[in-house]
Amino acid sequence: MLNNNDYYHPDEALSRISEQEAMLKTAMDVQVILQLLIAKGICTQEEIADMRLKVANLPTYKTTLDSLKSERAAMEKAKANPQEYLGALFKAKMNGDIK
Repeated sequence: MLNNNDYYHPDEALSRISEQEAMLKTAMDVQVILQLLIAKGICTQEEIADMRLKVANLPTYKTTLDSLKSERAAMEKAKANPQEYLGALFKAKMNGDIK
């Protein structure tokens, strides 16, 4: 989905749309494959759920998932208390911690 800022930058908006389309098509392909595996009796939904958990705990994915969870928590905290967030952001900017 586009945000309001995207309407001022058509090239970036088109890029964002292409990325979203690619992610959606990938998700659809994964669902097709999973449904075929289940329908053909190759594996069960429970086995898929178990394997998903195993894969999510591999270092390759776990680090990224943990980072995303941390970032989500920080943004939810910022949304819940915008004054505190803006104050911390301003302080970090003044200290040169962020550009």
